[in-house]
Amino acid sequence: MGRYGEHHSPIGDPHTQVQYLDVALESGQSFRHALDAGITAFLYLFEGSAAIAGSPLHTHNLAVLSEGDALEVIAGEHGARFILVAGRPLNEPIVQYGPFVMSSRVEIEQALDDYRSGRLVRKKASFTGD
Repeated sequence: MGRYGEHHSPIGDPHTQVQYLDVALESGQSFRHALDAGITAFLYLFEGSAAIAGSPLHTHNLAVLSEGDALEVIAGEHGARFILVAGRPLNEPIVQYGPFVMSSRVEIEQALDDYRSGRLVRKKASFTGD
């Protein structure tokens, strides 16, 4: 999801600039990606091992990345597979109840009411293609 180099996914959000990348690397292979200022990001390694800035990362490790950095991941001996999730923070309050996460208790109550009455999804997502 989002953009990587010259590649653009059909799904994007211009407000949050969300990126969700699924990256697979062979042994010793590297992955480079620039993180713009104002972007919050994390990397979750779910297969193999890797190193970020010389620090080892093992299977099921999560690395919270600094904004504005140039990220370089180098795969370990048996390769690596990870997700990179990045985007612009919303800087809004967070209220969570059950599966719902909103910005206020009023919005939570509205979501519950919409769910109970079958109105939760008002407009389905659309896809754009290149």
